[in-house]
Amino acid sequence: SYVIASDAEIKALYAYFMGSVQPVKQDNADSTIPWPANMRWPLAWWQMLFARPRSFRPDPALDAVQQRGAELVEGLAHCGACHTPRGLAFQEKAMADDGSRQFLSGSVLEGWYAKNLRNESTGLASWSEGEIVDFLRTGRTDRSAAFGGMADVVEHSTQYLSDADLLAMARYLKQLPAREG
Repeated sequence: SYVIASDAEIKALYAYFMGSVQPVKQDNADSTIPWPANMRWPLAWWQMLFARPRSFRPDPALDAVQQRGAELVEGLAHCGACHTPRGLAFQEKAMADDGSRQFLSGSVLEGWYAKNLRNESTGLASWSEGEIVDFLRTGRTDRSAAFGGMADVVEHSTQYLSDADLLAMARYLKQLPAREG
């Protein structure tokens, strides 16, 4: 997901981590990836198959606000990492709204259902842009509260986004077409 971030965004992240985040002394957790997948050569093959270089492709059908939302959702916010179904090799089945309509169509992750974020009945069709913004900012609305991994996303990420970026993400999500059927 981060591969589509601009050089300026990567430089800003680097400056933030180097200047504002204090180091913590903590042992690394043991890997949960089973052998032989935890070796470097299988990862190289996986990356060659599923993590090819790509860049953000603006959609001419979207306005400037929706474009910004698409760039955030596909990239730095990496919403698809949880909300897009995975294939047999645990790859995201879509990295952007590519016509397959699998992108952001919901997925089970760590025992939780990561909600469908498309504009359909099992997704966000009944949510307003304001409700999406409130949910991303606070982790709750009158209809729902964040739980599982989404609670961490709000606590450590989306609550810090600007109002303009939250609105851009909401507008982008609301325009995603429903899957067929």
